[in-house]
Amino acid sequence: MAKHDKVTRGQFRVHDDGVKECADCYKPPAVKMFVDDADRVRGITRTSFCADKPVGFSIGLMTYSSVRKQDVDVIRACSSHANYHVHHWHHLRVSETKVVEKYPLDSPDDVMRAYGSATANIYPRYEEWITEWSRKV
Repeated sequence: MAKHDKVTRGQFRVHDDGVKECADCYKPPAVKMFVDDADRVRGITRTSFCADKPVGFSIGLMTYSSVRKQDVDVIRACSSHANYHVHHWHHLRVSETKVVEKYPLDSPDDVMRAYGSATANIYPRYEEWITEWSRKV
């Protein structure tokens, strides 16, 4: 995959003392499920937690591409680089078509707000995202 433009790095760190993980940190396996009745659109959620609060996430949709003969990414919202941003793909190309930067993550509240936004806008709007993805030229 081609690299996208850099996003603005936020100040949020799970642990201020430089520790990468603590005893309260955990990363369960990714949740993969179909979000449509026809089992054509797969949702994939990866979330890292500390003390039962999300501290990092990736929430996306995939669907089968008859052109590329495999499941392909459509859209993904994530919190990497302490920044809430959304990746968009094209139905004919492997590389992303754009990355939309939402806002830097500077605090746990920012992460919670971004996580809420991603969960409210990716899966529930799957029909809209698939239509947009397939229209791109």
